[in-house]
Amino acid sequence: MRGNRKQSGFTLIEVIISLGLASVVVAMLMFAVTGSMRAMQSLRRAERAHANANAVVDVVVYWVKQAETIEAPDADTLVIRLPDDTEKTIELDSGSVKLDSVPLTSSDVTVSSLAFTALPRSVQYAFTITAGGPESVSITSTVAQRNDPS
Repeated sequence: MRGNRKQSGFTLIEVIISLGLASVVVAMLMFAVTGSMRAMQSLRRAERAHANANAVVDVVVYWVKQAETIEAPDADTLVIRLPDDTEKTIELDSGSVKLDSVPLTSSDVTVSSLAFTALPRSVQYAFTITAGGPESVSITSTVAQRNDPS
């Protein structure tokens, strides 16, 4: 009689194989999710670096275009004299670009280099910003003064 009776359910081997396959699928999903999270963090750091670089570029361009005279006493300092005889100073200080001692870059980024070269009626500048990882932005550009010295 024992051989005639049908049993329902899974054998131990089938359960072990199912659990093994489920474990592989879960591991693959975890790998994909953690990879996506790392990619998102990297994109956020790159976005912060770009946003800070744009802010620095905007400030440099604005004040150089307003300048009466431009002077670069040090490689990482730019002194801009305005038509009303006031001065604006842009400089690198402790990993931050500052305008008259006010930080232009956020505290979560580091400016590793900043170089100004005063040219006739223009200034060339270059800098590199890093945002807490391997993502960095390097900018090199030249901006000309707008005001006519005569």
